[in-house]
Amino acid sequence: MQDLHTATVTDPASQHNETTVRHTTLNALMAQIQPQSCTYSVKEVFGIPSNMQLPGFSPGHPLVPQQSRDYIWDESLARDFIEWLSEAQPEPLWISGPTGCGKTEALKNLFAALHVPTVLVSAKKSTEPDDILGRVQLVNGNTVFTPGPLLDAYARGYAIIFDEIDGYNPEVMMACHRMLEGQTLTLDDGTVIYPAPRVLMAATANTRGDGQGGDVYAATSVFNLATLNRFEKWEMNYPTPAVEEQILAKALPQLDPIALNQ
Repeated sequence: MQDLHTATVTDPASQHNETTVRHTTLNALMAQIQPQSCTYSVKEVFGIPSNMQLPGFSPGHPLVPQQSRDYIWDESLARDFIEWLSEAQPEPLWISGPTGCGKTEALKNLFAALHVPTVLVSAKKSTEPDDILGRVQLVNGNTVFTPGPLLDAYARGYAIIFDEIDGYNPEVMMACHRMLEGQTLTLDDGTVIYPAPRVLMAATANTRGDGQGGDVYAATSVFNLATLNRFEKWEMNYPTPAVEEQILAKALPQLDPIALNQ
């Protein structure tokens, strides 16, 4: 899967060119044939015995994340996702938790199992709204507004992951308020972006975005309450001992089962 990043170079012209190349690459992938809507059973997605159907897409789109073959679902987290996916229009998620507990990995495996094309936006303090929503560019001697891949995903009903969202400048997410609400967007050049009937949006973070945990995770942002209220808040922790045992048993089948229980 292609992640959408801002450029890391410091020269403005170079930064613009590199970002354009990356956007073009991702836009090319976005332009692939729209997959057909279909459903998958809870058993197929999470391994939980149930024939309840969850909405997804037909396999084959290049932006579907790669699934971890040996991924083990925590049953409590899986049931939370089942409830979320059962909503007609799921609210954007803000999943907070300690570093390395598997927040992004859970989302990627979820969207992989449902074959949902996914745009993952990695946060940086230098990220600006234009980097993810689109920017004015010079095309054939004319200045035109070129929408970013995020807006394309929004219109197509794909998944959007704001990875490490508390690394953003709060201004970036304020620019996404109408998107988080599922509203029609009007761009700087007058272009109108209509949202798909169903868009899955989720953010991962070490903090809740309200300042708690900022002493442990330096350089994280405190967000406007108006931004925070547009998310459904979840908290995630490290796997339980039972899940850890299953992970080790799958990853290292040669281990003595008795040793896993010590």
